[in-house]
Amino acid sequence: LSTVLEGFAGINLFRDHVAMNPDLPRTWNRLAFKLLHRGNLFAFEVVPELIRVRKEVLPIDGMEDLWLQVGDQVYHPGAEIVEIPYQQQNARMPI
Repeated sequence: LSTVLEGFAGINLFRDHVAMNPDLPRTWNRLAFKLLHRGNLFAFEVVPELIRVRKEVLPIDGMEDLWLQVGDQVYHPGAEIVEIPYQQQNARMPI
């Protein structure tokens, strides 16, 4: 699971945000997963050159509202799906 999240989804977790830099294998059409970090439940779908993300559970009072970084852009996903384009840099070898 760590290989998929860190390697293919390019997820890095920080105290105040989640950074993402996907690199899907060329033979993959889609990667979907949920990520719970510091009380924020994100639902991700990654397809070639597009990330769809939303928060399924919004933070409760006193809990930090995390943001998402893709490249040098910052996003604040909520209950509605946010579509984020990304540039597939070095498509990995087929698995």
